[in-house]
Amino acid sequence: MYWTLNVMYLVFSMTVCGSCVTAVWGILGKLLERSGFLHISCRLWQAGLIFWLCPLSWLWLNHRDIYGGTWGGDLLLGSPALHQAAEIWFAVWVTGMGVCMVLYFRSLYRVAEIRRSAIPCSRETQRVFEETLRRLSLGKMGKRIRAGQSYRVMVPQVTGCFAPMILLPVREYTEEELQVVFTHELTHVKHRDILMKNLALCVRAIHFMNPVAWWIVKGMNRWSEYACDYEACREKGARQYYTVILDMVEQYSLIREPVSRLVENESDLRKRMRHVLKCYKKKRKSKALAALLLAGIVGCSGSILPATSVRAAEVLQKINEETAEEICEKHCANDPAEEEYTEAETRPDVRVYDGEVEENARASSATFNWTVYPNSLTRTAKTIRAEAGEWISVSVRNPSGRTIRAGIIHPNGSKRYVSGTTKVSHTFTISETGYYRVYVENPGDTTISVSGVYDVY
Repeated sequence: MYWTLNVMYLVFSMTVCGSCVTAVWGILGKLLERSGFLHISCRLWQAGLIFWLCPLSWLWLNHRDIYGGTWGGDLLLGSPALHQAAEIWFAVWVTGMGVCMVLYFRSLYRVAEIRRSAIPCSRETQRVFEETLRRLSLGKMGKRIRAGQSYRVMVPQVTGCFAPMILLPVREYTEEELQVVFTHELTHVKHRDILMKNLALCVRAIHFMNPVAWWIVKGMNRWSEYACDYEACREKGARQYYTVILDMVEQYSLIREPVSRLVENESDLRKRMRHVLKCYKKKRKSKALAALLLAGIVGCSGSILPATSVRAAEVLQKINEETAEEICEKHCANDPAEEEYTEAETRPDVRVYDGEVEENARASSATFNWTVYPNSLTRTAKTIRAEAGEWISVSVRNPSGRTIRAGIIHPNGSKRYVSGTTKVSHTFTISETGYYRVYVENPGDTTISVSGVYDVY
């Protein structure tokens, strides 16, 4: 089916482009971090999600191919072999993505249950929460944030993308602990880290076959904590901030949900401390300079998209040519299992129907899904121009398993065909320039449904 091939190309283009951008921006992020621009590194990770979720490369190639004619209009159509591979790949991809999404929604359900079980905070806790909220100046976003306590969490955490809720374990807290906890979690809200973590999990589900997609989830979690710690240290002071957190480090949860926690475990905390304190000791950089550098990096990195896309198109074009040649060599040989028959004209008792196809810009290739009635044939509604010396390759899938005939109708009305059951595939050599039609005939007494593709080489 033509649309399965398009889905394969679309996902493949996103995963290649996303991987390249993530690798380049990851290197740039480390260099910027050493210069004291820790926030930019985190923003680069977040901005990189665009290339994983938006088919920018596919859209650009499709536009250049169809409207610009760069690759003749048939770059993204593929050969029959690629169509068959796309059907197998699509089944595997849907299954894998389905499993990942089930696990993702199950984690969301657990988070929703914990939120529903939350109880109100004490007056003192609520007072510190509101003071911290005013101090961080979250604006309209602050009106949607709530705080609560739950017996089902072991460490403070923030949940929810659009209605954030800070959850605290049920126990007594000092005012200093509450200030550090709320500063940390509200900074996550300010950076929209929960939304970014959910998007990263969606990236992993869509591109689960790419190891980089799994790595980007870990990177997103790590860099969001670095950026949050850095800003919270600037707000509260590094000594006070980490002293309070170290006092709470023995109580943590190992359940991995799309939330942001104060701390995961002691080992992760020590890594965060060493990482953040390197930048904390440097002189604080200008926000204007940071924004300018970020814009420059994003702008310059835009060259990665066309360069990567053109290279991918060249590889794809080569695959199309090689698989097309293999099919021609296979079917142009005298294969007794697919003996070619000729019929001077259609018998009067056979009913003829016109079937619709999905064509490309040059109509050199198309796919079809037809219902073929008993003792009848369905042919392409439009004729197909083919030059002498070219080939018309026809491939038909027939789930019913009944005998069918698939072939081409010559300009003079004569037919050439091969017979088969579950799958019929053949390449017909064209000896005369003219307009042809592809057809499928059902000589049986039961209506069948078939799908197929034809290509003109």
